[in-house]
Amino acid sequence: MEEQSIAMMSDKYYEESLSFWNCAKIVQLSDFRYEYEQLLSSPIIYLFRHSAELLLKALIIRDGTNLYGSEINDVKFPPHNCILTSMHSLKALYETWQEILSC
Repeated sequence: MEEQSIAMMSDKYYEESLSFWNCAKIVQLSDFRYEYEQLLSSPIIYLFRHSAELLLKALIIRDGTNLYGSEINDVKFPPHNCILTSMHSLKALYETWQEILSC
């Protein structure tokens, strides 16, 4: 995979992150939420959490490309030894990003 398509992949994760974030803000600030707070709390939290996951993946791709190059999709990232697409834990993603930044 060439460098430009890796940058596009990072941008796509970032754009999706913003999309989830904006949807969460819309629901959170809507008048409808106050009528159905119990019903909407979990979806709002899910949207914010998924936004954070996608943002961390964008950062890992952006910052990890210098270390792993075009093979970034196949890398089993330390310290959890998982490929990026199978990582969903915010803690694991954050630790992976920190590991990349420390190299």
